[in-house]
Amino acid sequence: MSLGADILVATPGRLISHITLGNVDLSKVSFFILDEADRMLDMGFYNDIMTIAKQLPANRQTMMFSATMPEEIRKLAKNILKDPVQVTLSLAKPADGITQQAYICHEHQKIGIIKDIFSKESAERVILFVSKKSKVREVATALRKMGLNVGEMHSDLTQSERDEIMFLYKSRKVDLLVATDILARGIDIDDIRIVINYDVPGDQDDYIHRVGRTARANAKGRGITLVSEKDQIAFKRIEDFIGKSIEKMPLPDGLGDAPEYSPVKNKNSRQNNKRRKKHNPSSRNNRSEKKGASPTTPNTPPTEKKETNDKINKRRRNYKPKNKGTSTTKTGNTDSN
Repeated sequence: MSLGADILVATPGRLISHITLGNVDLSKVSFFILDEADRMLDMGFYNDIMTIAKQLPANRQTMMFSATMPEEIRKLAKNILKDPVQVTLSLAKPADGITQQAYICHEHQKIGIIKDIFSKESAERVILFVSKKSKVREVATALRKMGLNVGEMHSDLTQSERDEIMFLYKSRKVDLLVATDILARGIDIDDIRIVINYDVPGDQDDYIHRVGRTARANAKGRGITLVSEKDQIAFKRIEDFIGKSIEKMPLPDGLGDAPEYSPVKNKNSRQNNKRRKKHNPSSRNNRSEKKGASPTTPNTPPTEKKETNDKINKRRRNYKPKNKGTSTTKTGNTDSN
């Protein structure tokens, strides 16, 4: 770089290191391009991107590519883009080689479903997606107790730790990866057999990217989604988006009954509950009473308070202590012997 370059391709962290060491001068950059911006934000690079942007000239062209448009991406676009033009491309549907299945279940039944799946087949070349990085350790621990060879991938890991776990997975020293959406894009592994959505993704695009990790290069694969009651509405949106009803699998024996799959009913129930809370005055009174207020208790008029205080003061003035035994009380001056 000391000899100059027309195009510089770099990760945010490594580029900042070279900026700090004085190895690179960005004052004459004409084009600033962010590829897979949503993935970089999920990995925690927002502050790094803003640090780099401050080193660039104000008169430049900035281009940002993102598979999804969550709130964080909109915030980044607002901060680094000037009068941007947004170009949206339609997202492809899941590949034909993916067998899509769903289990309608209660939250506590999910681990039992996974245990049943891998009691009948191998757990090799599997990725299990969860919605939050705090849930990765919880689910991975439960799977290890089942005797599965499990690795973890989330944005709290350092780059070297991520490289290590991906090396172990690619070399088949780890069979199953529990991951956040950090692994939904940008990985080059062609032989993933099964993708499991432990939680329904909140965005239809994320569902496409998740299940798209399998059935690559014209291979076959399975995408399995565990749908709890609270996720039924989001899952129905996914079905509407891909234009098909995903096959619903029966729960394994011994796990109990499954909840009814009725996303429209659940949606109406939630809306009705919100309306009742909004228009029910008694519920508002109950909330205020919990905060210490007493809206049904009338305030005591000031005159009554004054009369009550006068009676108390009068009793205090007229109070005379009773004599006990032979003790007496002397008043006035006393002479010391």
